[in-house]
Amino acid sequence: MVKVGLVSPFSPEKDGIALYSANLYVGASKKNIIRIGRIKGGCEYVVDFTSFSLKSKIERIIAKEKLDVVHFEYVASLFGKYSLNLAFLHALSLSVPTVVTLHEVHYTGSGMRHRLLSMLEKKIVSKSSLIIVHSPRQKSFLEKKYGASNIRCIYHGLWSKQASSTVKSKEILFMGMISQAKGVPDLIAAMDYLEGYSLTIAGRMVDDATETSVANALKGSASKITTHFGWVEEKEKEALFKRAAVCVLPYTWAPYQSGVLHNALSFQVPVVVTDVGALPEIVADFECGEVVAARDIKGLAEGIRKVASHRDSYLKGISRYQKKADWKVVASEHFDVYGSLK
Repeated sequence: MVKVGLVSPFSPEKDGIALYSANLYVGASKKNIIRIGRIKGGCEYVVDFTSFSLKSKIERIIAKEKLDVVHFEYVASLFGKYSLNLAFLHALSLSVPTVVTLHEVHYTGSGMRHRLLSMLEKKIVSKSSLIIVHSPRQKSFLEKKYGASNIRCIYHGLWSKQASSTVKSKEILFMGMISQAKGVPDLIAAMDYLEGYSLTIAGRMVDDATETSVANALKGSASKITTHFGWVEEKEKEALFKRAAVCVLPYTWAPYQSGVLHNALSFQVPVVVTDVGALPEIVADFECGEVVAARDIKGLAEGIRKVASHRDSYLKGISRYQKKADWKVVASEHFDVYGSLK
């Protein structure tokens, strides 16, 4: 069987990509994957993702472990955004095939940031043996934009959980890291149109500006809102999802498939998402919830009301997606990809 070096942050990092990689490893039954991380704990080897010695260190691991493929889990910030990921780009030219999962695909945007991210995206697609993305439209976009033939869609994984018997019919949940792009003040404002509903906001603030904007929104709200600011451990996360009638992702920028979205679908919680980036694709394709316009406060409230009132109508779509995105299925599809490159 193919032996793979998986380059990613791993536990104990409190990071979405770390959790993704750990679940992929478990889905593969912890076999034939050598974990290469950036801190001690939860991996067999530690490397500096931003160092120009990254390639040579991975080559030594390839030789020692007799690896057939090296797979990078990628977002720009992991590999040194201020150095333009130069060490990472250099490391894509290894003695074995390289696979890159693009956890962000940049459909649209403006300004220097978008231009730089698109430039990196183009270089990664051209230098990698194979690219993995998480939705069919991400695949089609990259194929059309770059004339690429090395793109494969594998759904973001999840572990299916039993439906909860403790759901509260008007309990709304926001879960995840809280940044300016997550639209939390919009969700707080939407609560003014949702009499009798309650909202729980759980997650870690990314920066001071976000903390200030959320605090100001909370001051102006008379709605029933509970906050759990900070990293949410797995047991607490499970309890919150089991109570929720609907999980809301009111994002204003989202070039990724969300781990939070997949957490919600794991627990059979239908969702309301905004129509930005790749976020609505699984929701629309599998009818797992409702898609609303970003920054439309009344539209967001109406979407929440619709999903909470007709929750059972979304469960069939969630079940269909759970079967396709089970971590064991996802891991098997990864090894099919690896095998095709050997």
